[in-house]
Amino acid sequence: MLYPLLFCIFAKQLYYFYNNLKPNYVRNKYIIILLLHLSTTLFAQTVEIGSCITKDGGNYYGQMFRGKPNGKGKTTYKKGDVYEGEYIRGMREGKGTYTFADGEKYRGQWFQNQQHGQGVYYFSNGNRYDGLWYKDYQQGLGTMYYYNGDKYIGNWEHDKRSGQGKYIFSNGAYYDGSWKMI
Repeated sequence: MLYPLLFCIFAKQLYYFYNNLKPNYVRNKYIIILLLHLSTTLFAQTVEIGSCITKDGGNYYGQMFRGKPNGKGKTTYKKGDVYEGEYIRGMREGKGTYTFADGEKYRGQWFQNQQHGQGVYYFSNGNRYDGLWYKDYQQGLGTMYYYNGDKYIGNWEHDKRSGQGKYIFSNGAYYDGSWKMI
């Protein structure tokens, strides 16, 4: 490769430069600066654009590092699902949008291939959940907008209303109180 040759040339120049400087503090200052520059240039990641087949059978196209999706990209799966967003070491991680073949869609944060963090899920029946997710579950504070005009604002646990929350009916009536998971 080219890196060992460049390193040898750089080391030789560094040796001559080092020996020509008189005071030690100036010498040390320049050595530190040069070593920092060397480490950032030699070990910088190169981002490639490419395509591959993912572990779950999808066709990926986008930024890659060492043969794995890393950065921004798009995956189309066999059943028609599509994910477009960020990847880290081959996994959906960061911000992204997953569109299911049946029309449902999740737009939000991902962690290790799971809906995790803040996100919005659009259901095929017209409902929409906007809130926190934990390992693919609606968990924490969130709001569900129902297709009939009703709305629930409150806590969720494993996709169910749980804890404090307020359910507002489309006619204006509401229930504000505690919810139990059944």
